[in-house]
Amino acid sequence: MKDQLVGLGDHGIGRVELADFYRPALDDNSFAFQESIEYLRELGALDETDPTSPSVIIPNYVNAPSNCIASSSFYSVCCLDECEQLIGHMESNIKASEASVETIVELVSKLPSSTQEAPRNLPASLLERLDEVAAPHAGFVQLHGRMFAQWMHHAFPRECPFPHVAGATAPRTPNEWMDSTGAESLASPEEMRKYVDKVARSPSEVHPDQQLNHWEVHEELLMPRTVPREGSGFADVFRKFMFIVVLVAMGVSAIGSGVQAMSSVSSRPSKAVFGKSKEHLV
Repeated sequence: MKDQLVGLGDHGIGRVELADFYRPALDDNSFAFQESIEYLRELGALDETDPTSPSVIIPNYVNAPSNCIASSSFYSVCCLDECEQLIGHMESNIKASEASVETIVELVSKLPSSTQEAPRNLPASLLERLDEVAAPHAGFVQLHGRMFAQWMHHAFPRECPFPHVAGATAPRTPNEWMDSTGAESLASPEEMRKYVDKVARSPSEVHPDQQLNHWEVHEELLMPRTVPREGSGFADVFRKFMFIVVLVAMGVSAIGSGVQAMSSVSSRPSKAVFGKSKEHLV
């Protein structure tokens, strides 16, 4: 399916114009690629950065529940998420939840995919975006954050889906969509023809750098970032040990002072108390 979409002309940015997406259904009577614009939007597969020329995001569409088969209440057979393999390769090499910009660049520039050859030189625009991803985290890229997933989408636009902000989309199967909205999940021939004719009247050109236009500065972390402690090794352990020793010594000293004070009070004669009581009785 991905190859079919790429074959429609994605300009190397992992996006197919909606008119090109609909054209096979109109010209070749194909049953594929007929989802309505409302349903594509809910799936998170629609890029409306340019409202006058919406496009379908290839990996978001391929991995959408609308393309799963043999579904049941227990499982669904869906397309393989190629981005998981790419991220898994990086995790196995980094062995941490974060990495420096230099480490990410070195790994990604040597990482091939089914449609991306390696090694390659990452464009300056992509390197600038990576600095932007790392800036809020003391210069470290959070591997399990939304911003890095967004960067991976631009580094591998045909494999990695664009990560929408939480709550912005609600991917559902066609049946779930129709039961919930009462609307058809497929566009009518008239609706599809409207977009095809519109582009035919005003053809547009897509520059490869356009892929970075769909960029949202909004971070979401799977887990809060742990700020690295200063120091390491024996010096750090010794400093922690001495801190604990001081705390224990202060505690022991406080307890000793308390015991001594109580002992001093209990050993004093109670003459004044008895004398006062005696005067009261008289």
